[in-house]
Amino acid sequence: MRTRIGWFLAVAVCVSLGSCSPKGPVRQKTYPVTGKVTVDGKPAAQVAVVANSAKQADPKYPILPQGITEDDGSFKLYSYEPGDGVPPGQYVLTFTWQDRKGFVAQGPDKLKNRYADPAKSTFKLNVEKGPVDLGTIELRTQ
Repeated sequence: MRTRIGWFLAVAVCVSLGSCSPKGPVRQKTYPVTGKVTVDGKPAAQVAVVANSAKQADPKYPILPQGITEDDGSFKLYSYEPGDGVPPGQYVLTFTWQDRKGFVAQGPDKLKNRYADPAKSTFKLNVEKGPVDLGTIELRTQ
């Protein structure tokens, strides 16, 4: 009988200690963010769009909302899973355009890193409650 009680107590202690483990990131509420990218006046496919936040809501688990443009230049930003959107906040958008092999970007930026630095970007995004359509964002290679 003592053995069963001992095992029961051991299991109870393990379960209670397991519930005290550190928590992972808390998923924030997101809102849809869409737009379209043109380069030199034409829709551009495979442009990486990244929303850089000046202040992360949870610095321990930072998020970097991003998306890739479709053949028609359209994109949807995501934070946790494709198309889910962006948490409320103020962001600076950056853009890079490289050849891709699957999910891997390769080669030089066709935009010559002109739009890759968040500190120099003039493209702002403010997400409050509700969807955001950024319209058409015009980029240049020259």
